[in-house]
Amino acid sequence: MPGSKISAMAQTQTDELLTRVVSDPQILLGKPHIQGQRMAVAFTLECLAGMTRDELLRDYPALTEDDIEASLRYAARILNQERALR
Repeated sequence: MPGSKISAMAQTQTDELLTRVVSDPQILLGKPHIQGQRMAVAFTLECLAGMTRDELLRDYPALTEDDIEASLRYAARILNQERALR
């Protein structure tokens, strides 16, 4: 939320989770993805639009709760840098 302050502990946790999200031009055309997997952040978010976390974890057993949380926090960070659409 713009103007809100995140505690140093929460910020550290976010920073640690975000190390799971990487981008490599040789993997998924450089799209941000979960490190060590060919699971794009965008795909994870699209799945969450129609599935619960438990369903996503069941369907993609290599994925972890932290991977899902990292995807959500990555998206939030990117969106916080964007300008609103009009």
